[in-house]
Parts: sequence; C-alpha cells; structure tokens
Amino acid sequence: ILLSFPLQVTNLPRITELVLSGKNITCLPEEIDAMTGLEKLYLDNNQLDSLPLSISRLRSLKHLSASTNNMGTWPAGVTSLDSLIECDFSGNQIAAIPGNIDSMRMLEALDLGSNNLRNLGLLPALPSLRLFNLSDNPLDSLPESIGRMPALEQLYVEQDHLTFLPATLCRLPR
Repeated sequence: ILLSFPLQVTNLPRITELVLSGKNITCLPEEIDAMTGLEKLYLDNNQLDSLPLSISRLRSLKHLSASTNNMGTWPAGVTSLDSLIECDFSGNQIAAIPGNIDSMRMLEALDLGSNNLRNLGLLPALPSLRLFNLSDNPLDSLPESIGRMPALEQLYVEQDHLTFLPATLCRLPR
C-alpha cells in the first residue's frame, strides 16, 4: 500500500501507461504534468478527493480512470484534456457535470455511474460520445440535449429515479 504518490515516477516522461489503483493514495502531486508521454492513467480504488489542476497539461492523455475515490466535484483540469477518449469517474460523489465539458470533443466514453448526480442541467452535446453511463444516480430527469449527441449508442440509466425519457432520444441516428 502506497500512502503517497511516488514523486520519482514523474521523472519518467516517456511512460505511456501508469496504473496506481488500490494503493490508498490520497493526492497526486502537481508535478504529474512532467509525465508528458502519459496516455493512460488508472487511479481507481484510492482515497483521492480531487486531481491536481496540472493534470490539464497531460496533452497526450487518452484514458483516465479514477473510479471509486472520494471526489465530490468534477476535477477542474479534466475538461482541458481535449485528447481524452475515455473517462471513468464512477463510484465517487460527483454532483454536477461542468458546463464546459463540451470542450472534450474527442470523448467517446463517459462513466459517471454511482455518483450523486440529481440533475444534469444544460448538458452540452458531446459530438463523439458513444457510451454514457449514468446508472445508480439520484437522477429524476434527463435533459432534452441528451438526444442531440449524434454518436451516442449506449446510454445506461439503471437504478436512477427517472420517470420519463426525453423525446429527443428517439431522434438519435443510431
């Protein structure tokens, strides 16, 4: 069990994949941005309550998984990761999706299952999103904009409190 992130790892800029799952890590150092070649970062099953803002400078990052942590809010720097294809923040306590999530134009899979999402607000259309997991959240409705995601193929809403689905879902091309 690691109690803190090993800073020496940040001296390895050519590492493309880093798996630090199940290590009880409580925070990541700002120096994580030195890992410029990082494409996949797995931080599942730790004690993280946030991610450093410097994560926004990991321009090569394509896969980010930080499921089953203690994050109560969406990590601020993540929406700047315009190369991100997969993002998994399931099993946290996230209560809102940021309005600027539409800057993540390459995002194909977003897992926000088992969080604290009650209302998605004015969810912007994500043009590349194919898989969207919202299961096991206290959601009572979905916004009409969810039906304006042209690539959406899989929408998971099991164990939510939904009483109806927006009519725009019927207009999805897939």
